[in-house]
Amino acid sequence: MAILPVVLVLVLSLAGCGGRAALDPDRAATLQDQVLTVTSAAAAGDWDAADAGIAALRLQLESARAAGDVSRTRLHEIDQALARVASDVAAERARAEAARAAAELAAAARTAAALATAPPSTPTSASTSAPPAATKGPGSGSRPPAAKPGRGDPKPPKPKKDH
Repeated sequence: MAILPVVLVLVLSLAGCGGRAALDPDRAATLQDQVLTVTSAAAAGDWDAADAGIAALRLQLESARAAGDVSRTRLHEIDQALARVASDVAAERARAEAARAAAELAAAARTAAALATAPPSTPTSASTSAPPAATKGPGSGSRPPAAKPGRGDPKPPKPKKDH
């Protein structure tokens, strides 16, 4: 992961060096713990937690500056390393979101392709049991209407006499 080298620089900038402490050891330990939180969140792809961890680091760094627990030189080094970490986290987040969007697009394309090549669906039994459409011609539609129930058979017409 691209974030790890920059995080290493940040952790090393938090470590103390000789002479007057450029960063209070207790403050350095607190900041290093927060760096680990950011690293873990970024490694897990929890970008919101990584961003929140970076914001917390910035607040802790500002608090250390206000309390006089960090020298100006060390503050500048840590701030630059923190800016690189934030930039790398943003870049990793963008790559992860682009990969997720590409995967969703590929899945949608596979679904569309599967639907396009699928055989047509077969008609249901209800649609096949419908009677055929009436057509004109002998034996179709030329029958008299059926007798009404309860009235019996209709009487045939009387033949006409020729006189």
